[in-house]
Amino acid sequence: MMRRFYCTAGAGMEDLLAEEVKNNLCGTEVEQISGRVFFCSNAHLHTVTQLKSAERLFLLLCKAPPISLPNNPAKAAVVIQQSIVGDADTWKRNVLTWTTLQGELQDRHQRGQKRQREEDEILNVDATSTNSLNSNIHLGKDPPSFRVSCRCSGIIARSYTSQRLSRIIGMAIKEKLGWKVDLREPILEVNVYLSDDHCIVGMPLLKHPLASRHYMKHNGLRSTIAWAMTSLCPKQLNDCVILDPMCGVGAVLLEAAQECSNTVFLGMDTDMTQLQKAAENVKAAGMEGRVHLLQCSAMGVDKHFTIVFCYHLFSTF
Repeated sequence: MMRRFYCTAGAGMEDLLAEEVKNNLCGTEVEQISGRVFFCSNAHLHTVTQLKSAERLFLLLCKAPPISLPNNPAKAAVVIQQSIVGDADTWKRNVLTWTTLQGELQDRHQRGQKRQREEDEILNVDATSTNSLNSNIHLGKDPPSFRVSCRCSGIIARSYTSQRLSRIIGMAIKEKLGWKVDLREPILEVNVYLSDDHCIVGMPLLKHPLASRHYMKHNGLRSTIAWAMTSLCPKQLNDCVILDPMCGVGAVLLEAAQECSNTVFLGMDTDMTQLQKAAENVKAAGMEGRVHLLQCSAMGVDKHFTIVFCYHLFSTF
């Protein structure tokens, strides 16, 4: 079944994310704007969650032109509510799709594979919430709880704060769909982005960003940036040695180790505290046999390595 998604992306990462969607998910109708990439895919949701260059993953409910507001505040509120909420049946279909996708993650979670249990833990699949939502939709029990998170920029931001827009939209959803407001632990979250160019509505499919890697106990360089750096390496590189002479907590090393299965990695740093954190990350990733760490200055690097790379340097010998 083809579903419509979008992902948020860091500044400058949109091209890489669009390419990854096309290559890894056979994504269609791929479209990118600043900070977001939209696409259609029938891939299993677990596969979609393996995107390396994305920040957060959403089910797309609506992507429309910007809202044109009248000067009268009362009429403007009505226009906002009608533009965002629209048809109740469309929302019900989207919630069913969201529930199905949550079920895909839950089924994967229940297979009992150790690695998948670790990944689902960081993605925070909430089986209780999913089961509750399934019951609510299919058995006609209590309506799901929700909250609205809104971001706005441009002309509309001059008249409305994000908090006020969230309240206006939340009131419309409550009245039209009968959902219950819960600002702390909602089953559903509705994300709205309003600008001079777009009106975008979506529901996040995971509680944590895709950029939160389960093998990073200590964060340093953002994982999406580290992955982008490793994507510059020639794909045929295997059976070689790759060095990060200023490895910090090992973010670049571990992202590269995920991509190159038959390569040995060496991380160097003068800071023992950073190396200790890197060692914990390497252990959490199960890469002790492939990623080695050494307290040493980058001044001692010679040409016995296939590739030397770090946040400020990328070169091949």
